[in-house]
Amino acid sequence: MWMLRRRLRSGALDDFDVLDFHRVEPIGLFLRDTRPKNVVIHQDMADLRNAKSDIRWRYAPGLYDAVERSLLRRVDRVFCVRQSAVHRYVTRDPSLTGRACFIPTWVDTTVFAPAQASGESPRQIRRDVFGKLGIARTARLLISVGRLDHQKAPLLLLEAFRAVLRTRGDVHLAIVGDGILRRKVENACAANDLKGRVTTLGARPASEIVRLLRASDLFVLASAYEGMPIAMLEALATGVPVVGTDVGEVRLILREGVNGRIAARRTPEALAGAIHQALAQLPQLPPFSAVTAGRRAEATASVQSGAAYAERAEERPRVPALGETRCSGDQVGCRISGAC
Repeated sequence: MWMLRRRLRSGALDDFDVLDFHRVEPIGLFLRDTRPKNVVIHQDMADLRNAKSDIRWRYAPGLYDAVERSLLRRVDRVFCVRQSAVHRYVTRDPSLTGRACFIPTWVDTTVFAPAQASGESPRQIRRDVFGKLGIARTARLLISVGRLDHQKAPLLLLEAFRAVLRTRGDVHLAIVGDGILRRKVENACAANDLKGRVTTLGARPASEIVRLLRASDLFVLASAYEGMPIAMLEALATGVPVVGTDVGEVRLILREGVNGRIAARRTPEALAGAIHQALAQLPQLPPFSAVTAGRRAEATASVQSGAAYAERAEERPRVPALGETRCSGDQVGCRISGAC
């Protein structure tokens, strides 16, 4: 915040026509600014009260609610990647009706696309990645990408993978990401039953992540809470089926038995069961067909929604009259989902 305040005072932000925020606190520095303001909320902030929350405001959720409510009234548009967040905001503060709107997370499919898009053989990519990981070519590779923190629940993932190993000896898990739980994750991976079966890769650039995804059989998300998880969308856009916990907008992304499985509960046993089901289904899927035509279209629409959102940032948003019951209809998130 102090750096943003410094840049604001120096005039470094004077040339911008629209102010676009990705959390509410900085809005307070621009209360006297007459430029149009948008904010994107990447969670349903009701998750502050989730026992697994890593958000610092979890220690004072009531104070956050008061700050958020006050600041959201000062912006022109509130874009939420959770439909429940839109409902909660409008119910709590009717003045946000027509200004709070659902917008899907988008993914860059020029980067995250099946192996064929790279002009490289899928088999060659798999051989190269498996060689670097030091695993057998016949193995089934599971991958998880995300921060190593309580939200993403990597320790739950490891417990589920341990349960999978009890009945399958042909699986290997690659974990991409870094965070406050990294040491605990690495210590757990050093245990006898996981040693040599899990590879922790730390944070990696997108160019490496997409290559790892293209070599993988299954993406696994064990999160305690989510918005609309971009890592899951990136996996699907790359052609990798997904297993996930039933959080956030996961049910909007996954179609059971088509592009993945949803764990019935957030337990190691339930997550392991969903992994088993997905692995058993893999032989029935043609190569890279995990994203069906419909889901692929949705992924593309999600990218287009991002482009449209960026274009709209060049225009001053229309602020609906108080009492309008829904978005104006030209909001990209509403047009795609029909959620508002």
